[in-house]
Amino acid sequence: MKTILSISIAVCVQINFCAQTVSTFAGNGGYGATNGSVTTATFRNPVGVAVASNGDVYVADNTNHRIRKISGGIVTTFAGNDVAGSNDGPAVSSTFNYPTDLAFDSNGNLIVADRENNKIRKIAPDGTVSTLAGTGAIGSADGNASTATFYQPYGIAIDANDNIFIADSANNKIRKISNTGVVSTFAGTGFSGLANGAGNVAAFSAPVKIAFDTAGNLYVTDYNNNKIRKITPAAVVSTFAGATQGFLDGPSTTAKFDQPVGICVDTSGNVYVSDAGNSKIRKITQAGMVSTIAGTTQGFLDGHASVAKFYRPYDIEFDNNGNFLIADNLNQRIRGMGTSSLSTANVLANSSVKIYPNPFTDEVNISIENSEKAELEILDMNGKLVSKKSLNEKKNVVNTSGLNSGLYLFKINNSGKISIIKGIKK
Repeated sequence: MKTILSISIAVCVQINFCAQTVSTFAGNGGYGATNGSVTTATFRNPVGVAVASNGDVYVADNTNHRIRKISGGIVTTFAGNDVAGSNDGPAVSSTFNYPTDLAFDSNGNLIVADRENNKIRKIAPDGTVSTLAGTGAIGSADGNASTATFYQPYGIAIDANDNIFIADSANNKIRKISNTGVVSTFAGTGFSGLANGAGNVAAFSAPVKIAFDTAGNLYVTDYNNNKIRKITPAAVVSTFAGATQGFLDGPSTTAKFDQPVGICVDTSGNVYVSDAGNSKIRKITQAGMVSTIAGTTQGFLDGHASVAKFYRPYDIEFDNNGNFLIADNLNQRIRGMGTSSLSTANVLANSSVKIYPNPFTDEVNISIENSEKAELEILDMNGKLVSKKSLNEKKNVVNTSGLNSGLYLFKINNSGKISIIKGIKK
């Protein structure tokens, strides 16, 4: 399930950028399907992200027709392959057709919006793929999941009772699959337009992603209308933010978005949007104020949120530590954002200090030129100190058997010269 997590947000300065850092979580920017270390793996237009209860990250790797898994600093293919199709069965032989979003239910099943197959698929924890709803034919028929039809389903959100909600984009509807397997229309007439009110008279224009708040309200990125819509549990639709297409912060009634896609909500009711056309991350408070929290011009740049660059970010979710994960679609990367997120590039790297092998297992070598004494601190991905020791040789062997798999920072103080190098424990 896309769980709503508590997030601690620092007081922001007037230009609305919090003290957050944007980093590359996985992907080297290449266009491909390479598995392996997060620093060498490649993606093709990642569009959706979901986080498992154990912290593993799953990605809807759209043009690769795959579901990818990121665990312990390693990227693998969880299900699907490069061939577009709709085969159910074992993950290794299953096929998808441009999957766009994914979310976990309470039983650990991964629910996938399989856009071009016009189906909702399910991947069990053991990797077995099945069709949860949809015949594959284009349509908007409600009823039993095995006979219901969809038209380019795009976004998924799951409520506390395991009811699945779908942004059925080309049908301009929000659909619901009950936990008993019955498909119904929750909101939307089916005609492209803009109308608020009861669900059966409300209109959308290509709704793409959806997310719940803690009160059960559903928020929708209404792509062609360049607005954020809100649907109450009673299926009453209103416009939460957005005026005309463009870029403008300020009150929600005058703020402007450009093709908003990804959306998530924190426990305080703040709504976060990956504003794809503006290549920015936006925040909307419940008081109705819109601000930009990350992103400048279109491009690629890690660093402080006030200077970082994205290229059509398509999804935004919280990880299990309250940091953001962003599917940066045209940068072919998964980005992280938070006060402690780590880059997969070396930070403050010093050519005189090396760690190897990297990724490592139970020990790592640290080589320090022109020194026989230095101090080592190993920090986890939240910036917490997990190990500290003195290095007394030019070549040191450090025992890392006590570290869990994941990303770490090796901070070496060599006579006052600080080097920080990213390391990956397999």
